[in-house]
Amino acid sequence: MNQPKRNLTIRPTKRYMIIRVFPLLVFLFISLAAAYLIEDLILIASGVLIIMIAWQIIYLATVKYEITRTQIIYSRGVLSYETDYLEMYRVKDYIKKQSLIARILGIMNFTLITSDKSHPEFSMIGIQDSNIPDTVRKLVEVSRKTNRVLQVD
Repeated sequence: MNQPKRNLTIRPTKRYMIIRVFPLLVFLFISLAAAYLIEDLILIASGVLIIMIAWQIIYLATVKYEITRTQIIYSRGVLSYETDYLEMYRVKDYIKKQSLIARILGIMNFTLITSDKSHPEFSMIGIQDSNIPDTVRKLVEVSRKTNRVLQVD
């Protein structure tokens, strides 16, 4: 079975960051254009938007999914950092989602349906479109056999 020899680390792509902040950028440019008419209020709104855009980009830069043979480790955070662990044998189903823009940019959202209490649905957002679904599926099969887990619905 084709398994990764070392852990696989995945992050949301830069293209996903652009998609995520694009509506805020459009609103920012509209606000800046309107700043010529109503100076003070629009400048404050523009400043808030710049902070929101920066925060979103910084947060997305901290998101990391690490796929090991037995777990998916999900880390994220700016001021406080959080790490969650999902055991491979808990994965029940997989969903790959791509909007038209995501298909054009070569990115995807990959959702795992699990029996985990804290993450019944676990999504890896904005990751590079790749063979990750096949890799995870194979690792889940191996993990279930190793841990002698039978899925009962």
